[in-house]
Amino acid sequence: MVEHILASHSAVADGGELNIVQHIAVAAGGVSGADIERYVAGGGTMDALAELYLHLLAERMGPTGRIVDKTIDASRCLGLIASALPDAPLIWMQRDPLDCAWSCFRTFFIHGVAWSYDLADIARHFMLEDGLRAFWEDRLGERLLVVPYAELVEAPDVWTRRILDHCGLAEEAAAFAPHQTDRVVATASALQVRRPINRDGLNVAAPYRSHLQPFIDAYRPA
Repeated sequence: MVEHILASHSAVADGGELNIVQHIAVAAGGVSGADIERYVAGGGTMDALAELYLHLLAERMGPTGRIVDKTIDASRCLGLIASALPDAPLIWMQRDPLDCAWSCFRTFFIHGVAWSYDLADIARHFMLEDGLRAFWEDRLGERLLVVPYAELVEAPDVWTRRILDHCGLAEEAAAFAPHQTDRVVATASALQVRRPINRDGLNVAAPYRSHLQPFIDAYRPA
């Protein structure tokens, strides 16, 4: 949803799950602070990693404009992204854990998302994500905008303004009516983004709560 809001802006091109950052991680030898220190100590530079990312991005998207990279599990590379691309605004979408668990469990991911096949695995994955969010909120401060899904659908205009401002984009009418944007969407949200922002995604797990008990038993909020 956030990607579609941003991609509706005239200054932003379609992005999607680009899966480019993994190549940067390979070049750096990993994604941890220790990995990056070893990479730099060996003569590597963050500018070189940024150039590699932008080169791979340009091959796919063209050499100009801005894009949204919503690669799955990009949170695991957030330190590397923040260091190599210091001017890139960062956004973390946060949704009710049970609703999100149900959405992940029932969705068929074309390229396979192994942790989504088991409810207890989903819980463990979410707890890791909770820890990462808290860690990076503390260290990145205002550079990381956390967008609560429930608040976004309750007050889309308010949050659209905050998202645009966070990304340094001027307000445009198209960003406030993203469902009217004509663009190809090939991810699991393809149908959702064709409708006006609405509350239908809230409490979607409620009818299936008894079936989601393995997640409820395993998940412990941060």
